[in-house]
Amino acid sequence: MAKIKEVKVNPSTILIKRYLELKRLSPDLRIWSKESLKENEPRYIRYLQIQSLMQYLKINTSIKDFAFGRIKFGNLDIEQYYKLIKTNDHGTYSDFKKRLDDDYETNPYWNNVFSVTLNHLDYLHAALNINSCVLACSGVFSESIIMTNNHNKQLQKYYNKEIKILSWMINPDDKKETISYLIDNYDFPHHNLDEIDLEYI
Repeated sequence: MAKIKEVKVNPSTILIKRYLELKRLSPDLRIWSKESLKENEPRYIRYLQIQSLMQYLKINTSIKDFAFGRIKFGNLDIEQYYKLIKTNDHGTYSDFKKRLDDDYETNPYWNNVFSVTLNHLDYLHAALNINSCVLACSGVFSESIIMTNNHNKQLQKYYNKEIKILSWMINPDDKKETISYLIDNYDFPHHNLDEIDLEYI
């Protein structure tokens, strides 16, 4: 077990990141279960962490439903969402409000927002890790690695922004807890995933 640092973390951010990592390791959600993943430690630990964090965040649904945004969202503040997503293309908050559908109050489409953003993050995560298994290179190949790594510096900004948006959607109060609390109360499996991943390369 990895050494525990007694600092508070954002469980929703960890949840999103572990989901993306497991999706990259095991793309088919239909086979995600304790039984099917238990023989592969990197996948199994991430799966257990996802379950633990969903329990803490009171996301009472399957991981598959979570991926498709079929979860109950709290009373999300549309102005806060605007602040999180804002780019020059969005204009002012007043412009943003005018573009919302007339039925926003009864059907804000948060489920669609969540599933589309999570799906986009999945692609960003794959792009950002495209060179993760390259341990050595030379010649023309090394130049392509330099190029893609430079492009990924821009993608990283979008990745961080979308992580923040989804984290807010499932944890709008920005609750934080220590890892020890999650271990003691939600059976959170705490391991050094970097070391475990290296064993499986």
